[in-house]
Amino acid sequence: MGVSEGVGLKLGGGSGVTGGSEGPELGSVLGSVLGLALGCFLANLGSPLGPVDWVFGTAATLLAALGSWALAHVKYKNIPILAPLPPVLANALVVGLEISCLADSFAWSNFSWAAFASGALSVGLGELVVCYLLGVPLMLLLERSGLSKQLLA
Repeated sequence: MGVSEGVGLKLGGGSGVTGGSEGPELGSVLGSVLGLALGCFLANLGSPLGPVDWVFGTAATLLAALGSWALAHVKYKNIPILAPLPPVLANALVVGLEISCLADSFAWSNFSWAAFASGALSVGLGELVVCYLLGVPLMLLLERSGLSKQLLA
């Protein structure tokens, strides 16, 4: 069976490739996305990198959340197989860029492609493990146990 695209965000049972219009309304989703970005910003207020982490961390989280929301409707056997990908890519690229510009302090002149590749690969692999090897099985467990409906109601 192939992958097809539908409209909206749908959480529910079933099998095969789906995409439906059921799910949270746009305002609710955008509120959640902005709340997540704000939470990341607040958590990064204590970062030793200060404003660098405030900007880069929040940007990566915002891009990841918007990307996951946009791809949540792409499902195979009712599993949103592409939704975990935006956090992997956003964090690999944005945090990889941040890392590549660090030496004693952040500066664009510190950028090197080797540092970017190393940082992006390291962060991307970590995100891949967390999002796909831990996140997807947890999501499936919550779906099959019925807890996702209780938690998201």
